[in-house]
Amino acid sequence: MHLFFSRCSLLLASIFLALTSPAATYTLGTTTYVEGPGSGSDNVLLAVTPSSATWTAIANDSWLHLNTSGTGSGTMSFSFDANPGAARTGTLTIA
Repeated sequence: MHLFFSRCSLLLASIFLALTSPAATYTLGTTTYVEGPGSGSDNVLLAVTPSSATWTAIANDSWLHLNTSGTGSGTMSFSFDANPGAARTGTLTIA
């Protein structure tokens, strides 16, 4: 998941999924988010089949906060620090 920050918005434009099982299917509820420049949080729905498939989600940038894992479908919450400067890009990985 890429996060694109500007002074006034956050856009989560694309999702990158690394599959942990070739037999599992992972689907995200949405791929685009628009947020203000202040700190905040949001959620992304992950649908997983079969329900026994496992996943781990991490934030790959210091201003993004997420570290969770699970089995089957669920809602993942992530947070982000305020963006006081130029546009920035970050990544969340779900594997």
